[in-house]
Amino acid sequence: MHNLELYVKMARQLEDMGSDILCVKDMAGLLTPFVTHELISEIKKNIQIPVHLHTHATTGLVGMNLQCAIDAGVDMIDTAISSLSMGTSHYPTESLVAALKGTPYDTGLDLNLLEEISVYFAEVRKNYSQFESDFKGVDINILKSQIPGGMISNMENQLREQNALDKLDEVLKEVPRVRKDMGYPPLVTPTSQIVGSQATLNVLTGERYKIITKETRECVLGKYGKLPAQIDETLLAKVSENEKVIDCRPADLLEPEWSTVIKELGSNFKSEDDRLSYAMFPKVALKFFETRNKPMPAAPAPQKAAPKGAPETAAPALAPAHVPGGRAAYSVKINGKEYHVEVAPAGSAPVSSPANAPAASPAPAPTPAPAAADVKEALTSPLPGSIFSIKCKVGDTVNPGDTLIIMESMKMETEIKSHCSGVIQSILVREGDNVKTGDEILTIG
Repeated sequence: MHNLELYVKMARQLEDMGSDILCVKDMAGLLTPFVTHELISEIKKNIQIPVHLHTHATTGLVGMNLQCAIDAGVDMIDTAISSLSMGTSHYPTESLVAALKGTPYDTGLDLNLLEEISVYFAEVRKNYSQFESDFKGVDINILKSQIPGGMISNMENQLREQNALDKLDEVLKEVPRVRKDMGYPPLVTPTSQIVGSQATLNVLTGERYKIITKETRECVLGKYGKLPAQIDETLLAKVSENEKVIDCRPADLLEPEWSTVIKELGSNFKSEDDRLSYAMFPKVALKFFETRNKPMPAAPAPQKAAPKGAPETAAPALAPAHVPGGRAAYSVKINGKEYHVEVAPAGSAPVSSPANAPAASPAPAPTPAPAAADVKEALTSPLPGSIFSIKCKVGDTVNPGDTLIIMESMKMETEIKSHCSGVIQSILVREGDNVKTGDEILTIG
């Protein structure tokens, strides 16, 4: 039972373990003013270490909650500069500085200097407009789904990448169910992402736990730590297979790998930051290393939405480059494909395509299917994503349930298993390839 007594007990335990600071982390902005005052007051009465409150603005309660926490004696709170605040972010720093000015809690911060910071980041924010969430105001429904701000904006972006943004409401309803099934893991990184991705997969596949990510499996098995509540028996049976839920410290089961990381990266990457990035996300890190020094492309100019029902048309992706003859060159996207075109003024000579002008790539020729007598079935991708690793080769004998491919989708790893017995006839993808739902991955004969 998550009540005041439990939280006070946990606060005492953390202090006894040697914690220097206790943080009350309200990632989704679920606190209410009177609960905030009571919680902070009781914790302050029972422990001596500083108490820190971290709460978001998503539900619109944040300003009242922060004032109640201050009145109750909280030592630290989190805010965000106004140009990056509210929505799924934090309460504005300047608002709190102004509210506390001349009181015993006066921060001493200069509002004029804070304004300079706000103006600076207002310009920086424009460069990232394409990544912005639509959750910019108050969403009281978060009190039901209990989804943190960072999690919901990330989930929205992931669904957009999957061309499934219309499924967002279904996913928001599925998250509390998955969280309950998994034993109520806290919705904070990384377990918030695990719960959110599993809920998304449940909705996209149309069947609960038809596909279970590697991270969901390991979380249920205790490899992210002990879960606070009982795990759904049906889910546990699907996940466990031949493994048992561990009851030890998860890190004690890991083999030392630092020397391997150093050896694999070689002498070109000697900084600990690079090595740690590679240790946690090997393939993602290597791609990042290749591109991190390249300039970021300019944000595309906002386009007017086409009337409802109108066909999608071409829109300039970048400002035109002027070429001889008064013409202008554009890069445009039509139905998701990029084309390079030149536009001439009315009445001028027709535009001729230069020999070296890039043309739209023709659709790749389909890979010839093996003879029907040799093929039993094709294994297709159950979801959109990229091929993380291939666990088989042509000629291998496989059985139902064997892991053949590991896909990366929504930052989670998903095992794609064989659905029949036979011999691998062909592998139609390579590591790093992007695939869509239904794309053929390999054939088994």
